[in-house]
Amino acid sequence: MNHPNIAITGLGIVSPLGCGTAAHWEGVAAGRCGIGPIDLFDTSRHRTRLGGQVRGFESRLPAGAQALRHISRADRFALAAAAEALADAGDPHRHYAPERIGVILGAGVGGMTRAEAFAARHLAGDRRPDPMDLVPYPPNYAADVLARWFGLRGERATFATACSASAMAIGWAFDLVASGRLDCALAGGADTLCELTYAGFNSLRAVDPAPCRPFDAARDGLSLGEGAGFVILERAEAARARGRAPDLRVAGYAVRSECHHMTAPDPTGAGVTAVMAAALANADLAARDIDYINAHGTATPHNDVAEAAGIVRLFGAAGADVPPVSSTKSQIGHALGAAGALEAVTVALALRAQLLPPTVNHNRTDPQCPLDVVPNHARPARFAVAMSNSFAFGGNNCSLILKL
Repeated sequence: MNHPNIAITGLGIVSPLGCGTAAHWEGVAAGRCGIGPIDLFDTSRHRTRLGGQVRGFESRLPAGAQALRHISRADRFALAAAAEALADAGDPHRHYAPERIGVILGAGVGGMTRAEAFAARHLAGDRRPDPMDLVPYPPNYAADVLARWFGLRGERATFATACSASAMAIGWAFDLVASGRLDCALAGGADTLCELTYAGFNSLRAVDPAPCRPFDAARDGLSLGEGAGFVILERAEAARARGRAPDLRVAGYAVRSECHHMTAPDPTGAGVTAVMAAALANADLAARDIDYINAHGTATPHNDVAEAAGIVRLFGAAGADVPPVSSTKSQIGHALGAAGALEAVTVALALRAQLLPPTVNHNRTDPQCPLDVVPNHARPARFAVAMSNSFAFGGNNCSLILKL
């Protein structure tokens, strides 16, 4: 499609493996699993007691942000990761007009943890719970916090398409910069564990009592997680003009709707094939150009089979070898609205390190998922183009393509 050269000039992340890109990537490369017991709320009634809980992120908040009162846990994740991304990019908000820098966010539960605290106090008999606890409840509030804190006055948008939300945010930001509507975009997502979501997935029996095992023959559901990931997008020539030398770019993306079922994917994988093929067309690439796929890889029985089928169909039809496919969710859990951004940042770091992220907790690959899942150990590789898949309830699917 002959897009302008849209560079990724900054990365920031808060994850269960560590806060900051260095700590997170060390965990990925070492094959660590950040899924363990959570203590944010009582899990004793549930099928699982585990999740990918973020710890120690407070030290990553920008100076003064610790004192902010009316923001949520997700907002704090967003501030920490966004501050790192902006610093990594050389503070582009000091170079571009504020009106030319946008904030494009993916979110899920937003400030639900504050709303749950409000409800708990009310139910316990407190007739005057603090109504300010409800201020950060809407999912779009994190984008408002970021824009206000960093003084970014360009286009602002929040995607709430569940598990694909922050991948779509990065794609939309790519379009805004490529079209010239923005000079620069802070794009990504933030989401948090909360009791409502945790109870809901447990009631669906969609969670594994053990840390999740994507593509494994014995997998028994997902593990929930939380965190934030952000990228800075700008035109490569503009970045070079202000003294940056970008080594990564977004090559293209696509969004498609399966319209198959409220929660289940098309079991044939046709929807998976369609969105990946559209992303390739958007990026002017062929299937043989993809060196690695970061799968949606939730570890639920049906989703993994459908994704594997869609991948095999796409590459088989093109007469190309299926590239290695791994799932970052095996290490950090499924961060819902933030998942796509966390995984995109991981892919960017993998490209820089020339190391394929592993699928951990893996014993035996399901025969219905005939993929090289990079089991248990990160793998050195020479690769230049990677795809990151994010699929959501309702069939809201997105594929991003990143390139050195």
